[in-house]
Amino acid sequence: MPSPQVFIASTLLFAIVAVVGVGAVNAWIDPFMQYRVPSYQPRFTNGFARHIIAGLARNLEYDSVVVGSSYAMNFHNSDFDREFGGRTVSFAMPGMFISEGRKVLTYAASLKPLKHIFFGLDFFAFVESNNHYQFPDYLYDARWTNDGPYLLSLDTLKRSLYIAL
Repeated sequence: MPSPQVFIASTLLFAIVAVVGVGAVNAWIDPFMQYRVPSYQPRFTNGFARHIIAGLARNLEYDSVVVGSSYAMNFHNSDFDREFGGRTVSFAMPGMFISEGRKVLTYAASLKPLKHIFFGLDFFAFVESNNHYQFPDYLYDARWTNDGPYLLSLDTLKRSLYIAL
């Protein structure tokens, strides 16, 4: 029978290896495109739009943005490009609140100069008392040192394993 010290040391070692392994898999696959545009065809998940948009803002080429709730998700970027010129990307997300739209626009404008901003507003964007979404503020900055919740998340690991399989 192993001694308590050996049991504690092996348990700690296993926990450290598991945490480092989860972080390494999530950084390597990067399912929400926080560090690079993937070489594979990405699959977007509406439930994680708040996470994915930060990576899109950082990694895509654009000079115009569409921001809004799920209503704005019905617009085609090519229509904006044709009518107004430029390269448009959509940062619309289901259930977007006005404060989240401000955060997304502030972040996008800090990364690239914007020619056009198309902001879709609806009544519910101002009713933040019904907010059921957690906004990942830690992804909307230039610091990588606070990305632990992304890299060490089991939800991110599930998406990474889904992509890997």
